[in-house]
Amino acid sequence: MGRNLQLTSQQIALATIEFNATHRPMLVLRELYLLPPTATAPATVEFSISNKGEGHGTIIGADFRVAKEFGGAPLISAVQQIDPSPVGVTLDSGQMCPFSLTTDVEFNQFRNEANRVLWRSQGSDSYEKRPLRVVFVGRVVYVDRNQTVRRSSFHREYDFGKYRFGPGEDTEREYAD
Repeated sequence: MGRNLQLTSQQIALATIEFNATHRPMLVLRELYLLPPTATAPATVEFSISNKGEGHGTIIGADFRVAKEFGGAPLISAVQQIDPSPVGVTLDSGQMCPFSLTTDVEFNQFRNEANRVLWRSQGSDSYEKRPLRVVFVGRVVYVDRNQTVRRSSFHREYDFGKYRFGPGEDTEREYAD
């Protein structure tokens, strides 16, 4: 009788692991908004991380920032304070958690399109016009019920004409495990 109980327990454990592997979490970025700077406060980016998967996920690491990019390379990319800290947050299927971060990127100076262009020298007397982009980049590292480490990465570009963040040109910089 003891041997049958042991085998049944092993089968249940394997079935649980398989169920958790096929019903996994998938954390994604949702509701990304920019609150413009005021005379007394810097610009704030509000966003939510949502679990669109079937299992729960616990965030074990996160890094978000607003940066200026010139030809895909960040010019300013200081780590910014996220409120509240996402580390330790567990999201069940369908659950969402809001966050915000303040940034020192001066959005107002880039409203004029002429200020969003940098000229790069191509030699002694030729220059190349390169766009300057303001982007929201980040990643979330989380674990599922089986303690499998998973990652989601985000890369959104600010559209000054629409006053919002949209998908960036480089789709490979945004993914979910």
